[in-house]
Amino acid sequence: MEGLLEKLKLEKARLLRELLAGVHNENDRSVVETHVLRLLETLEELELVAAAASPSEEDAETTTSSPNPSVLNAEFYTSYLLVLLLANNLNDARFLWKRIAVSVKQGSEPLRNAWEVGKALWQRQVIDLNLWSFAAAYVAMNQSWPHEVQPLVDLLKQLTRESTAELLSAAYSTISISDAANALGFAHQDELAHYCAALQWQVSLEERVIRPKPLAHALRHNTGLEQLESLSQYVLHLEQNTVVKLP
Repeated sequence: MEGLLEKLKLEKARLLRELLAGVHNENDRSVVETHVLRLLETLEELELVAAAASPSEEDAETTTSSPNPSVLNAEFYTSYLLVLLLANNLNDARFLWKRIAVSVKQGSEPLRNAWEVGKALWQRQVIDLNLWSFAAAYVAMNQSWPHEVQPLVDLLKQLTRESTAELLSAAYSTISISDAANALGFAHQDELAHYCAALQWQVSLEERVIRPKPLAHALRHNTGLEQLESLSQYVLHLEQNTVVKLP
């Protein structure tokens, strides 16, 4: 059991390196998503094996401490939670948070911050899908993070921004600069303008609006039901809150 545990820990470290290297070397988001899913599978197995290798599983079920604190510690769960968010697996992220030992949660601010990100993304996708609900997710991601998880947070912010840009390009022909800044997580207008220009979107500072263009290709290759549901919700939001009224 210990040999398998060490093997999985090494595999986790290797896959994490590959994931972060792939972000810089791959333009195809599907490749990055493949790395995320492989890392997620390893984390799931590592949690199960570490719990099984605990000296006293019976005690672990009746205590608020982690069953194998040398492995299932705050750093492990912070990474695990962020990888679930990268995979857009919000349900499993919620269930993971519920089963993490109370003592581990209470003793780790980065872990609690990771869950704040998860809550904000859940709120955005399931409960309150509108442009203003994006801001909380970016605020949570802009917290100070330990160096070992900062790259995961940066990647999550990047993919969140890219998926949002896809939705905006499909649902909006005109959007205010302030709404676009909230949706894309930019605090400074020049950063927003630079990002939109890279997407070949027209930015009018005089009118204070942005005119998105349909993206030539999807930045993220996600055509599942959740993505379709998100798009339909954005179209509904557009109909209810259109920036430019038709005569």
